[in-house]
Amino acid sequence: MRTLARVIGSIRPAKWLGLCAILLVGSLLTIGCQADVGESGGLDPTLEAQRQYGSLVFKQQCASCHSTLPDVTVVGPSLAGVWQRAGDRIPGMPARDYLEGSIQSPGSYVVEGFSDLMPATLGQSLTEEEVDAILVYLTTLDP
Repeated sequence: MRTLARVIGSIRPAKWLGLCAILLVGSLLTIGCQADVGESGGLDPTLEAQRQYGSLVFKQQCASCHSTLPDVTVVGPSLAGVWQRAGDRIPGMPARDYLEGSIQSPGSYVVEGFSDLMPATLGQSLTEEEVDAILVYLTTLDP
């Protein structure tokens, strides 16, 4: 029986290149397949990074007035489960459009029982990337 060192030592350099290429391609295919939603139903790595960025921007720009806990009002309404509610606010308007409009033009969609207190310039002070990240973050807030 040959030892592993002898087997490895007997492989010619050209075969090493072939083996390395096969291992590299296999690794890349495995990594590529893992970029989709995983078995646990989690976000793919790109969306997860965007969600984390959205959480940070939310904490900096929104958390002083909006809670993410159910039924907790700070100044504005709680945003726990907001993605599910937003799709029902205006008939025919998707949740994303409603929430993006609420950020870009806050006075357009004021929730009943609340005053129009959001900064009117909020949409202009955020980049498109920040708004998109906040929207991804809002999709993850459970009711």
